[in-house]
Amino acid sequence: MSWEVLNTETIAQTPRFDLVKEQVRLPNGKIKDFYLTKHSDSAVIMPVTSDGKIVMLNEYRHPCRERLLSLAGGHLEKGDKPEDAAARELMEETGYTADRFEFVQAVFADPPRTGRRWYFFIAHNARPVAKQQLTEFEDMEITLLSPVDLLAAIADGKVTNLPDMGLMYLGLHKLGFIRSK
Repeated sequence: MSWEVLNTETIAQTPRFDLVKEQVRLPNGKIKDFYLTKHSDSAVIMPVTSDGKIVMLNEYRHPCRERLLSLAGGHLEKGDKPEDAAARELMEETGYTADRFEFVQAVFADPPRTGRRWYFFIAHNARPVAKQQLTEFEDMEITLLSPVDLLAAIADGKVTNLPDMGLMYLGLHKLGFIRSK
C-alpha cells in the first residue's frame, strides 16, 4: 500500500454506516485528511427459478426518490459467512429459498468512498416458501423477468442502479445469456 494511515477517527456513527476521517501520508509525502464511510460487507443475490425466471425487486430507494429494479441483498451481520447472509437476505426480501447458492465474485460497491465488498451469488432453483419479512424502511415488490426481458430492461434504461446492473450482466454471463469472445 502506498498510502500510510497516520490516524483514524470515527466522526459519526449511524445504524447504517460510520463516517471516518483518516489522516494519511500520500506517496508524494503530503499529509492529508481522507473521509470514508464504513459499511458492513453485503451479499447480493440473483435468484433464478426452475423455469429460468430471475426474481427481481421493484424497490423504493429514498435517497433516489424513486423505485429501482434491483437484486435482493443485504449486509453481513457479525460472524456471518457471505453465503449465510445471502440465504437469509433472499428469504427476508423475497420469501424465496434456493437449492444452491453459487458464489460468482466479490466486488467493491463504491471504491472512492468505502471499502465495502459485495459478495455476489446466483441462487439456483429459487422458489417462494414464505412471505416477505420486510423492515419498515423496505418497500419492495417482487417481479419475475426472463433473461431476455432483464437484458431489455437494462438496455431500455429501466435498471438505473449501476452496481446492480454490473452484477446483473455478470450473472447473465455466468448463466450463458451473454457470451464473450
